Amino acid sequence: MLPKKFIFQYHEKLPPKYQVLRSIEEKELKNFLSYFPQGIISLDLETTGLSPLLHQVVEISAIKITPEGKIEIFDTLINPLVPIAPESTAIHQINNEMVKESPLFSHIVHDFIDFIGDIPLLAHNAFFDIGFIIGELHRQKTLFPKNEVFDSFKLTKELLDKKIIKSFKLSNLAKHFHLDCTNFHRSFEDSFCCLMIMLKIFQDQTKYSLQERPAPLTKLNFYGEISLEDIPEHLSDFYQLKKDDLFLLQYKGKSIKERQRPVQMVSILPMPQGQMLYALCLISKQYKYFSIKKVEGISLLSNEDQKELLKNYPHEKK
Repeated sequence: MLPKKFIFQYHEKLPPKYQVLRSIEEKELKNFLSYFPQGIISLDLETTGLSPLLHQVVEISAIKITPEGKIEIFDTLINPLVPIAPESTAIHQINNEMVKESPLFSHIVHDFIDFIGDIPLLAHNAFFDIGFIIGELHRQKTLFPKNEVFDSFKLTKELLDKKIIKSFKLSNLAKHFHLDCTNFHRSFEDSFCCLMIMLKIFQDQTKYSLQERPAPLTKLNFYGEISLEDIPEHLSDFYQLKKDDLFLLQYKGKSIKERQRPVQMVSILPMPQGQMLYALCLISKQYKYFSIKKVEGISLLSNEDQKELLKNYPHEKK
């Protein structure tokens, strides 16, 4: 099943899911494009869990406003190749049966990159969504695009009156702006709601004291390559490590009481939250990611010490 990709035309017959696009007014687009002449792409992902390094994408949708004011859609379920836990299905209503015939992320990643081009991206709590995109791009070894990223959660907190709006969740903002958004935690509906909130705000720029386009949260290509400068000098031994090397990690985390934990190297990934070490913890026998900011030190091990460590902590490779 291929992703749904099409250019919206007001006169077209649309599936019920996409009928809400007709509520977008041309004057709203015109006002918005005066601030975002490159256009905008509002996107949302649904996933199997909260960690972009441990969990998988199950749905991705993006609504593109082109510089000419045309509306284009990218919308697909994704087969995560792992079971979707009932607690995740309870949130987004996507189950294993729904995704079993859907494409893998690796099958659609190039189509998605072509779709977004270099147009700015918009998402609600954007670091969550782009964290998963960044994780997937790393796994696919794909060239990172240079899109600016804007966060509607951050922007609404800065622009709207906190005395009137107590919560900046998407559902509460939709209610505030009287938007016809009900099926929250599905990608198309959330990306549409996010877009409409921004259109309403930029439609009434005087009310919200908008003088110019706000600054972006980040850029996607910031996370494409690891720089030696990003690793603190006291952790320079990281650059001697290869994939599958065993070493001792001194970490500030609370889950394991030992001062040093034995781990097996997988990779270091640039992520929105900062550089992350992705490694197998031999004590818990779980693949985890560790913030480089919280790493106090590492101890390299000789080949003999690594072999001895494996005797004490036998495990199966992922």
